[in-house]
Amino acid sequence: MKKTIPTIIIIILIAILGFAFWKFTFRKMSYSGKWTDLETYYGIQDEDDFPVIHQDELSDMHARRFDGAYYMKLEDVAAHMTKRFYFGKADGKVYYCLPDDRIVLVPGETAWTTDGGQKGQEEAAPAVLDGETLWLSLDFVKNYANFSYSAFTEPNRLVLTTAWEEETVAEVKDSTMVRITGGIKSEIAGEAESGTTVRILEPMDTWSGIMTEDGVFGYVENDTLGEPYTRQPEPVETYTEPDYKTRSLDKKINMVWHNVAVVEGNDTIGGLFANVKGVNILSPTWFYVSDENGDVKNIIYKENIDLMHGRGIQVWALFDNFSSGQSYTDFLTTDAGRSTAISQVVAACEEYGIDGINVDIENITPERGGDFIEFIRELCIAAHKKNLYVSVDNYVPYNFNDYYHLDEQGKFADYIVLMGYDEHYAGSQEAGSVASIDYVTYGIGEALKEVPKDKLINAIPFYTRIWTTSPEGVSSQAVTMAYCQEFMQQHGMKPEWSDSFGQYYAEAREGDNYYQIWVEGKKSIELKLRVMEEYGLAGVAEWCLGFETPEIWDVIEAYMKQ
Repeated sequence: MKKTIPTIIIIILIAILGFAFWKFTFRKMSYSGKWTDLETYYGIQDEDDFPVIHQDELSDMHARRFDGAYYMKLEDVAAHMTKRFYFGKADGKVYYCLPDDRIVLVPGETAWTTDGGQKGQEEAAPAVLDGETLWLSLDFVKNYANFSYSAFTEPNRLVLTTAWEEETVAEVKDSTMVRITGGIKSEIAGEAESGTTVRILEPMDTWSGIMTEDGVFGYVENDTLGEPYTRQPEPVETYTEPDYKTRSLDKKINMVWHNVAVVEGNDTIGGLFANVKGVNILSPTWFYVSDENGDVKNIIYKENIDLMHGRGIQVWALFDNFSSGQSYTDFLTTDAGRSTAISQVVAACEEYGIDGINVDIENITPERGGDFIEFIRELCIAAHKKNLYVSVDNYVPYNFNDYYHLDEQGKFADYIVLMGYDEHYAGSQEAGSVASIDYVTYGIGEALKEVPKDKLINAIPFYTRIWTTSPEGVSSQAVTMAYCQEFMQQHGMKPEWSDSFGQYYAEAREGDNYYQIWVEGKKSIELKLRVMEEYGLAGVAEWCLGFETPEIWDVIEAYMKQ
């Protein structure tokens, strides 16, 4: 028995040594030693091209090296870091708006200035124009956004981090090759060195998808890793968003628009205000762009300003780009055009004692989105220096109109006005409600994802549409609440309440004509106001004075007292 034990021990030792030899010699020899074509793997275009690894994946973004510094495209910076840089292509300059000043950059130059006279000098040009593409220096952008980046070579790649969410990681126990796929015959993408930490992206039974700290991603064997654990990365907080000095009335807003087309139309204000209750802001349609140079005409009526002020009501004059009969947007593309419009409006407000500006710039195309929001920024800087309020009118937000940049408007403007109507409008191909309760609720909910509730005003319609379906097609006319009631009586229409629309609905057939009306009235307005109160909005606006019936002011007054 004593002789047997040593024999068993020897056999065990031989087995262990044999297994070790197999693992570390034969097995290792069977691993593929072929490296993948890394330039193709990362999509490297040339020696100064740096594909961007964003968070934990190889993105479709590319950084670029100019004179040893690293740059990213303006649109990529806007999408992931800050959208406040604006390239005025017509002027060949880059602008960045501060709370009370504006930085001006000339692409390719290391010096920069501000409108207020400040000067700066950078080691590398903050912006570079390469053909039609504008590139921004990441080191300069870091002054205005929180993110981190690291650039690596062999192969070229840039690791970009803009969010710091909890992640699963593990320490590398044994240096190992990172492979394109999980398998010993897979080609090599890089190396994970012993003692470093890797992110676990795709845990599996024997292999796991990982990314190394220097942006190599692929697969390694689990037995080369320590026990996975979760950690919360420390956010980069080198930049603090400044106070953009927006203002608040510190009370619930009730703004009603007074639609006037000529100076003489201002005379109607006395009669229209006979039944008004709870209004604290009047917005008359006084300013409009008259050409693509940014020249602004106005139909200001000083007597109405004095009348409103005598009643404790502020005047926020509406400024639009379409009341001249043509929609002007090209003036937004030049510094001169924007400056002309802004200076003329602000100067007139100061001269006449107007309290604020209500901006209603419409018919903006996606290509003009950047020009529009830069105009809003610059207007707010100029207006706030003169203690003027700025509110901006907006469509109900959808993906297709997100280039109005509600979030950026909310940073600069004092109030954002949601035009909670035109669900169906004059050009609609089907009949429908102007502002059903679901549409209103949706609009408010979407806007609040981008604008604080204490800045959001929801506008409600004092009008409705009478829809006619005939052999010629579908058409409609916008009418006052009073005319709507008359029309239904004349055509024997009996409105019935619809919970789904939050409105009374009426219809009638006369010959070839089929009439439909989604009626706005006291009950439907009260329901909208209830939703607004539930969301805690800054207030209400109404389009427009004179279209309502007197009892509407009772429910609005009750809302204002809540």
